[in-house]
Amino acid sequence: MNKLKQHKTKTITITTIIIVLLTIVLYRNKQNIYNEIKKIYISFIYGKLHPNSNNYDGIDISSHQGDINWAQVANDTNIKFVYIKISEGSTHQDNKGKYNITQARLHNINAGAYHYLTTTSSAQAQFNNFKKQYVKEANLIPVLDIEDINHNTQQQVIEIAKQMHNLIEQHYNVKPIIYTTQRIYNQYLYQIFPDNILFIGHPYHKPPKLKQYNNGYIWQYTHGKGIIQGINNKVDQDKLVNLTIENIKMPN
Repeated sequence: MNKLKQHKTKTITITTIIIVLLTIVLYRNKQNIYNEIKKIYISFIYGKLHPNSNNYDGIDISSHQGDINWAQVANDTNIKFVYIKISEGSTHQDNKGKYNITQARLHNINAGAYHYLTTTSSAQAQFNNFKKQYVKEANLIPVLDIEDINHNTQQQVIEIAKQMHNLIEQHYNVKPIIYTTQRIYNQYLYQIFPDNILFIGHPYHKPPKLKQYNNGYIWQYTHGKGIIQGINNKVDQDKLVNLTIENIKMPN
């Protein structure tokens, strides 16, 4: 009886240790697990994820792409434009943003700047940050990136986005291009920015379906999968849909 009891105790102890270890592993990797489940769900709803392809018109980048050989990038005949992150919120500056825009233009690549909107600071503070990082060499319409939105911050994001939009339009005399996702546009933004050119992050085989929107748009159809000569890390690839490069250039 004692041996049987010891065996049971040992089995329970080992089982408990295994459960604890699995719990720790799952907890530490919960974001990865969540992301994988999300990918499966979204691909089921919207179709298969779009693979890297050679059918693109441009790319968008940030400092995550590291050092870039712009002479090599300029040899890519597919690339008609590049959008480059320069700021986020009121204090963060992309440390390669200014340099990348300047270098892209030196190599005759159409280049524009984008700002990642947050809810942690006012629109004025964020615009001041964007303006400070903006360089006159940029020849494409600025992009306002609106994707940090959920049910808790929905109204706050919308108010800051409207204010930021107006500040950009007043200063640069052009409506900014709105970067967002199909879901966010269709749920929250379609009545707020009906006249702006859209830049839609939708990395699936099928084009996005946009509510009450019949104009041209930029389609970010791969998410961090593009392989471009001269850039060590993978990038987002973009297509112009019912647009030409002239449609997204800054007015003279």
